[in-house]
Amino acid sequence: MGPRVWLRVMIGLHAAFGVVAALAVLTILTNTQSESWGRPASLAAIAAIVVAYVLAGRIGLTAARVSRRGRALILVYLVVLVAGIGVLAHTEPDTLFIFFIVYAQVWSLVDRPAAGAGWSLLIVTASIVGMALRPASDRPGLVSLISNQAIGVAFALLMGIWVHSLFDRSREQARLIEKLESARAEVAALERERGAQAERERMARDVHDTLAQGYTSILMLTRTAVAQLGADPAAARERLELVEEVAVENLAQARALVAAQSPVELDGTSLRDALTQLAGRFTRETGIAVDIRFAPEPRDPGAAGPGPSGLRPDEELTLLRAAQEALTNARRHASPTRVSLTLATADPGEATLRVVDDGVGFAVGTEAGSGLVGLRRRVEKAGGELVVTSAPGGGTQVLARVVRARSGS
Repeated sequence: MGPRVWLRVMIGLHAAFGVVAALAVLTILTNTQSESWGRPASLAAIAAIVVAYVLAGRIGLTAARVSRRGRALILVYLVVLVAGIGVLAHTEPDTLFIFFIVYAQVWSLVDRPAAGAGWSLLIVTASIVGMALRPASDRPGLVSLISNQAIGVAFALLMGIWVHSLFDRSREQARLIEKLESARAEVAALERERGAQAERERMARDVHDTLAQGYTSILMLTRTAVAQLGADPAAARERLELVEEVAVENLAQARALVAAQSPVELDGTSLRDALTQLAGRFTRETGIAVDIRFAPEPRDPGAAGPGPSGLRPDEELTLLRAAQEALTNARRHASPTRVSLTLATADPGEATLRVVDDGVGFAVGTEAGSGLVGLRRRVEKAGGELVVTSAPGGGTQVLARVVRARSGS
């Protein structure tokens, strides 16, 4: 049972006990037929029960399930309750309506059905003994007395066992809910960790596809400029100007990443223009001409929504990243003499980028580094495919294809 539900049960029991005790006192004070010593004895019994409840039973209700002290307090209260019921049955039988709250208290105080049944039988036995000790002219027959009390205690036992079964189910449900909440917390933690891991992977891909490639260009241009300083100062100056240009672009990329915005190459420009700029910079940096070709595109690129190819900006960005990775690998590893770049966007919602070089090639599956691996994940996440074809001495072809999913009929 949850803490709030148990608190409401306790408040109800306290209130009911107070009402019943007040009614018992009122019954004693208004009974004019009781013996002279009976009224003080009855009031003393009620007072003892109330004091024991305030000092022991009330505390035991909240402490019983967490400490020995709580169980000891409950034992004290139940003993006083049995004795008090016996006294009331002997001196003032009309007050025995307090059974209404007494049985409920017993089954609320004990934590096992056997204990509840035992104390209920003790209480009803005390009431029978107390009434049996009354004067013969003022007590019911023994059979009637036992049968009347037996009906009450039987009802109390049935209700107590039923209530305990409800408590047991409530406690089991509480344990299950606690386990469920714990499992949910673990799942949420795993989801957060997975999200953080995905974000780290995304940032790693973005850094590799932007800043790392820019720094590679700066490093190669700087080395070339240093080598040309003595022999060809004009060429060295040109290389240093390119270093400045690449550094400026890298700075813009870094700011875009920090701001969690789309990289600047496609900020306000088309995929075709971005590829043209990329190919031009590759040629200036390496001296290798790039044969760049485009299939027909709609003339009006539009200001929002899918781009000229019918792809979203993030899908076009994926193709741009594929071109960047292919050209970077060609420059760093392939030593090509010719490079071709083709973008085909003839069908709306579909685009294919093909980068081919005549460099040294490699055995597919043996490539080192994370560039192609990260690029493949990026393309597949965009709903496309990446195919790399190469062989030692046979050049390399990188083909990235992205297809916008069409709504089914």
